[in-house]
Amino acid sequence: MSLISKEEIRPLIPEAEKLLLKPGQSFDPKTVEFIECLDTKDVVACPGSGKTTSLLAKLYILSKFMPFPNNQGICVLTHTNVAINEIKSKLGNAASILLSYPNYVGTIQGFVDKFLATPFYTKYWKFRPQSFNDDHVYQKVFSLLSRGTKIWLDNQHGSIIANLRLYNCFSLRLGINSKAEDFPIKNKQTPTYKNLLKAKKTTINAGFLTYDEAFWLGKMYIDKLPSYKEDISLRFPIVFIDEMQDTYMNQIDLIDEIFNDQVIVQRIGDPNQAIYSSSVHEGCDWESNHDFPRLANSKRFTKQIAKVIKHICVNPEPDLTGNNYPENQLLKPVMILYDDTTIKLVVRRYSELISERKHLWQDEVNNPVYWAVGWTHDNDEITADGREKTSTKSYWDGYNDPRRCSKSVYDSLLNYLVKPNKHDKLGRAKPISDTLFSLFIRVLDIAQVIHLESKRRFTKNSLKKYLEDTDEMFYLKWLEQLAKWTLKIKNHKCSNLECTNRDIVYPACIVEEIKDYIISEWSVFFETPSDVLNDFLNKQLEEIDPITIIDNVYKNNSIDVNVGTVHSVKGQTHTATLFLECFSYGFNGNQLKEFFLKNNEDNSNSGMRKINALKISYVAMSRPTHFLCVAFHKDRFTGDEVAILEEKGWVIDRTY
Repeated sequence: MSLISKEEIRPLIPEAEKLLLKPGQSFDPKTVEFIECLDTKDVVACPGSGKTTSLLAKLYILSKFMPFPNNQGICVLTHTNVAINEIKSKLGNAASILLSYPNYVGTIQGFVDKFLATPFYTKYWKFRPQSFNDDHVYQKVFSLLSRGTKIWLDNQHGSIIANLRLYNCFSLRLGINSKAEDFPIKNKQTPTYKNLLKAKKTTINAGFLTYDEAFWLGKMYIDKLPSYKEDISLRFPIVFIDEMQDTYMNQIDLIDEIFNDQVIVQRIGDPNQAIYSSSVHEGCDWESNHDFPRLANSKRFTKQIAKVIKHICVNPEPDLTGNNYPENQLLKPVMILYDDTTIKLVVRRYSELISERKHLWQDEVNNPVYWAVGWTHDNDEITADGREKTSTKSYWDGYNDPRRCSKSVYDSLLNYLVKPNKHDKLGRAKPISDTLFSLFIRVLDIAQVIHLESKRRFTKNSLKKYLEDTDEMFYLKWLEQLAKWTLKIKNHKCSNLECTNRDIVYPACIVEEIKDYIISEWSVFFETPSDVLNDFLNKQLEEIDPITIIDNVYKNNSIDVNVGTVHSVKGQTHTATLFLECFSYGFNGNQLKEFFLKNNEDNSNSGMRKINALKISYVAMSRPTHFLCVAFHKDRFTGDEVAILEEKGWVIDRTY
């Protein structure tokens, strides 16, 4: 197809502004330059620069030129389905065009599954793969292991199954990027090695693969059928990759390989915000070419916030500017200093500072959001010199690690359904799926169904094994159903706007689906009269003991402060944010001190632990629109250094 010119794009920008921006607003010159650009570029965008809105504007304008000749389309790759939701909610009629063939808008994983891994697997195995899902593979491999292998795993290498991969289809490796020679069992003739290899091969041959094995298959497809690269490149002459900083090297390599040089590829992200949940992945694999002017004008936070954070990042942002919000002394960032006896007063003091300032934004912010976040959940250890290794919980005894909070037993279906949706404010899928699992165990308890061999009630592990051994197809279909419900519950993909309970408990439509499944499938499988479940299925919400609820909200007068970790708020926007010093390979204050005091031009050679601390702090401190706070122990800074901080724009607030 012939490329669309700037002259064709430019007249449509006002139309996109009217659709996506507030009345009277317009895109700044750098954003306009990005919207007009249809060349292969790397675009680095600071937090709150309007990157998502700019990309939506570009997609909206491109939709005006669709359909493209010869069934060509655009490809938009992300890490979550947020892009799809944004397109649906903001682009009106253009959404149906962009989300239809021949375009592809979705996750990188979904793209590889659909266009590479599934076609390759189907071509060589002669049937479609069952799933790309780490949990399914783990369960399948484990069920195929001998008793001796399981004992060996329990005693020495419990994490091997999750990382078990094939190398060239003939030997084992740990992780998709490792080598066969690194596998802990060197003798391939041992019964344990043979059992692991057979179990892994059997699982793959049955169509069950891990997420990263999709990239392995994709690479083999391109190697064995080079012409497919040309087919894909003709189908998608324009490719956008959003949140590029979150891509891993195997993803980057495969994307680079699948599209030829004729394809326009724009990679958009911010390496300064590359933080990962996995402790084994410490850096950003994306190396930006920096061949496009950086989008450094943040529309999220104030100039006062921009001033203090622009050098506290791996790649300093000397040109970072805030929005045009009127400057006010009360909105200057605050550093709360505490000592060992006053650490528990920090979050309360933060709420008091908000109370003193909330009048500055209450007329324009309808639902203010306040967060206090640290690097780690909790830590019971002490340092060699007897100091507590501070964590988020160190600042508030009422904080509960959402990953460890125990599940309660309820006598009402709705009580199982209210907990992960309303009270897990981190917006994660796992608490939902875990609670659904507990729900089905509770159904068996009420129906007095026990494990026949052990003569005991079912547990999570015993239920998995029983279902897999008894009827594997039923088990896999049930897992698939749990996954579908989890996604529906998390996103409420219900087209009926009148659907009740949208904000309080699981949507009513999902409640009815689960009820029907329990009656028509679950009860039938376990040969249980469904009428014994009537009270449980139809009973109204019980009063829930507040101690068991994972809300993690610190309340002081009329101020509610959500408390969590930096990872849990990545990508969010807050009205005010407090970054709490924690201990992770050292106290954050010691790791970050020099960056608060100096205006370094490049921090990339600071050592991995300092770089990780920089990334965590930058993600945290770039969340708020109006008010930023940080909290450090008073011993981190001398009197002269406190004076330097004040010169740099910090207000010092002492709790001791």
